[in-house]
Amino acid sequence: MSSKGLAEASKGCRTCMRRRIRCDLGRPACSKCIKKGFNCPGYGRHLRWADGVAVRGKLKGRRLPVAGSVPMDLPLPTNEDLTPALVSTSTALQVLEPTTISTINKAIESASTAPDLLNFTLWASSQDVIEYYDKNLAGRMVWIDSDENDYRRRMLPMAANAPGLRFAIAAFSLYHGYHGPMRFPSELARYHEEARDACLEVLQRQLREMNTRLKSGAELNTRADVANAEWMLACILVIANYEMAKNHSEAAEGHRLAARTIVNVFGQNEACTKGLFAFLRNQLAIHDVLGSATSFDLTDVAETILPTPNSGSHVLFSEYLSFLHQITLASRRSMAVNEDIDVSLWPESFTAIEVQSRFEQARGQTLMIAGKLQMNPAVVRRDFISNFDWLASVMKLFDQLDQIENISLCGQNLPWPIFIAGTECHGDAERQHKVATILDTIIKMTGFNQYETIRSFLHAFWSGTEPNWLPVAQQLQANGLRILVV
Repeated sequence: MSSKGLAEASKGCRTCMRRRIRCDLGRPACSKCIKKGFNCPGYGRHLRWADGVAVRGKLKGRRLPVAGSVPMDLPLPTNEDLTPALVSTSTALQVLEPTTISTINKAIESASTAPDLLNFTLWASSQDVIEYYDKNLAGRMVWIDSDENDYRRRMLPMAANAPGLRFAIAAFSLYHGYHGPMRFPSELARYHEEARDACLEVLQRQLREMNTRLKSGAELNTRADVANAEWMLACILVIANYEMAKNHSEAAEGHRLAARTIVNVFGQNEACTKGLFAFLRNQLAIHDVLGSATSFDLTDVAETILPTPNSGSHVLFSEYLSFLHQITLASRRSMAVNEDIDVSLWPESFTAIEVQSRFEQARGQTLMIAGKLQMNPAVVRRDFISNFDWLASVMKLFDQLDQIENISLCGQNLPWPIFIAGTECHGDAERQHKVATILDTIIKMTGFNQYETIRSFLHAFWSGTEPNWLPVAQQLQANGLRILVV
């Protein structure tokens, strides 16, 4: 399906559809969203809740998310065991065997009138596309890139046997690579939406099969179920990053909630407390905790996925993220107006001394873990320590930002401290200029356009009279702007 056909099929962006007005289908954003100051969510396929059942504390209904829209009946190749072997990246960078390509090609050909779409499937499996993800994206999806980065170490071998994950990687690579260092030609890069939709079609089939089993009373606890959960969670997180890079916050948020559901369904399985699933759960925790810190949906905040229990001794920022979430809960409790919310979910308020002490402890633990990692070149280690030192006191933040030696090596770690810095310089034009300059550099360097939401928020915050960022952000969210600092 062409991009135009996809837009026409959606009948508008989701904002216009929700407001029941005619959308002009403009690219990259419709004019009505622009006029109203909304963040246009685009026209792509989203994950929705099956049968309208949402996840609650005890997973009421146990429904998994399914992809919306009409399925194109893409066959899902059978795999005896999708658990990846720990092989080298070079082994993973292989084109699919011809028989598998032929099977997928025929399915897409029968569902589309675009004859050149067959070429897309070949490119989705090509070494160039996967190598772009390996060299330019996998390292930017973690705090520190190393040999332990499972976005590369485990997921690339897995992609050799998981078509959905291959399509997810292709979507992210083709979109990002259009303006990135490899510069994919436009005739190939334009297929990123088709790759995204193909990924969601594969996910849809597997999720529907799992939902059918859940409705019949079955438990999803076999080795094959865990293996399927791993590649599905991997797909969803990659597609969420893809949508964030496009600054389609509503789609990214939908995928985050879908990933949360997968973790809630499978997280209690002992096999999911280690290996790739545990890594992906902790990656989701980063998205969820930082996402909830700028969210004013109390139920969303309360149900945030936290780092794997007892992972503080070996997972970067585990203790920091867990305590940050407690602070967010306490903050949202003080703002709560919905009496249906169970306030027992929130802890008591914290004193300033306790907050500083807990963050100091989290800082020390993270630096100990970081010391065990191989950070090369040496400037990476120095900038990481400098970047993280601000947690001891916000008063140090601007001094630490000045000491960063090479922003290009740690840019993916800066949006959160830059966001905090922006909330601390209302009325200070000099500091605002410094924050805006660094933020512009981060957006340009990473190619992750979700950070435009930080820019939009800071512009509104700085230009107003309210010195407290919380009510400003809350009102912006009510108007459709979702601030993403992940």
